[in-house]
Amino acid sequence: MKREGGCICGAVRYELLEEPLFVQACHCTHCQTATGSAFIMTMILEAHNFKIQKKGAMNTYTMQLGSGERADGHFCGTCNAGLWGNPQGQTEGIVFIRAGTLDNTKHIAPSAHIYTKSKQEWVVLPEGVPCFEESYVQAEVWPEESLERIQKLYGI
Repeated sequence: MKREGGCICGAVRYELLEEPLFVQACHCTHCQTATGSAFIMTMILEAHNFKIQKKGAMNTYTMQLGSGERADGHFCGTCNAGLWGNPQGQTEGIVFIRAGTLDNTKHIAPSAHIYTKSKQEWVVLPEGVPCFEESYVQAEVWPEESLERIQKLYGI
């Protein structure tokens, strides 16, 4: 299935060349503030599988994540829509794409919920989806195929 997305005004467009490695919803207060919503849903993908088709002016903002780590968030310079981010120092070659920026979001659902200790009380988490008060151990949660892709990316 071809997956494309972009910002609200259309100045930035992208394509995913592979399915995401993992999709997660983060309920930390930083993500709530950054999105103006109850959580952010991100698709994690190797950078070489993320192709920018049309790149208008971009803004980058360095923000703190719920883990305390910092990430560079990339926003359209025209409409200021947040599109993707790159956590600093821990995930070279990986991008975290905001799932809501896909043209068609019907088939994207989180495979895990993180930082649920600060989730909004009215948010009801689905049964059968792993939930973590903070983060998780990747090797214990991600599908085997995704772990193999990560190992290939890092030459492990």
